[in-house]
Amino acid sequence: ERSKLLAANMEVAAMAEFIKADSLAFISTDGLYRAVGEPSRDPKCPQFCDACFTGDYPTRLTDMAERQSPELLTLPFGDGPASKVA
Repeated sequence: ERSKLLAANMEVAAMAEFIKADSLAFISTDGLYRAVGEPSRDPKCPQFCDACFTGDYPTRLTDMAERQSPELLTLPFGDGPASKVA
């Protein structure tokens, strides 16, 4: 839950004080890639899994979907669409 994150509720200076740090800064996604030797992030094909930083997940997050598709919940037997597969 975003509401539980420090950054959702505090300014940078307040977070630094809260965690008793001398200083606090955030790095950009491209800065993170440069820190590991890449020139920048390729948005079409990221060099690393960075979904937890960017929110750009390679698959749909079904637990976050407003409404799940019935096909996701259909077993390969019974009356569902998967039962029609030969």
